[in-house]
Amino acid sequence: MAVGSLARLIHEMWLQSKSGAPSAAAAKELDEVVRTLFPNLAENPLNLLLPAYETLWRVVLRLFVEVHRGPAEWREILSVFLQRPSSDRFRSSRDGVSPMFLVREALRLYPPTKRVHRAVSEMSWVAIDVEALQMDTKVWGEDAGVFRPERWRFIPTDQQAVDMGWMPFGAGCFVCPAKAMFAPRLIALLVAAVGKVVPAGARSTAEREEDLPQQGRLDNERDGYATLNYYW
Repeated sequence: MAVGSLARLIHEMWLQSKSGAPSAAAAKELDEVVRTLFPNLAENPLNLLLPAYETLWRVVLRLFVEVHRGPAEWREILSVFLQRPSSDRFRSSRDGVSPMFLVREALRLYPPTKRVHRAVSEMSWVAIDVEALQMDTKVWGEDAGVFRPERWRFIPTDQQAVDMGWMPFGAGCFVCPAKAMFAPRLIALLVAAVGKVVPAGARSTAEREEDLPQQGRLDNERDGYATLNYYW
């Protein structure tokens, strides 16, 4: 129960921070939950939880939904990777799809950080719309809004992907250090682990109609699918 409260409070305070300071009541409740879950931890656990929340779980959820509603082969590919994670299995493909391709496509269609702002001087800022770049039909084709992991068969290197506007981990001197190995593999492992618990026949339900996955591209907003549940 406390774990569920922790996730809910982090999410609520994150949303509040986008329009102003989070409420004092939410901050107090979050502090109480954290102390309950981590009574003997000297370091503030939110220093570890908050970065992971923003940059990881959004894409994990979307990839899980895509895999759950996609071909059975996608679940099998991830299941094999979960049994014995390795670089070879991460790259190994079946019918043109591998765990790496699934993760790359999820990061393209559902970038965790949709927009990046950088200061180039004291008075000048540059804004990059990562989401728009990664859905540009002139680059990715008319099906840019479709989750199609097999497209990555024809983009063999990360540099080629960056040249096409794929930059979910940033680029240049500001690139995320987890880009090369840790983050992509962790995303695949988490989706595979959830898929092992949630059977293929599980059905979805939600308190809000908009939280039920529809055909086409999924909602990539922070509060998307907040009431989505699977049952079996």
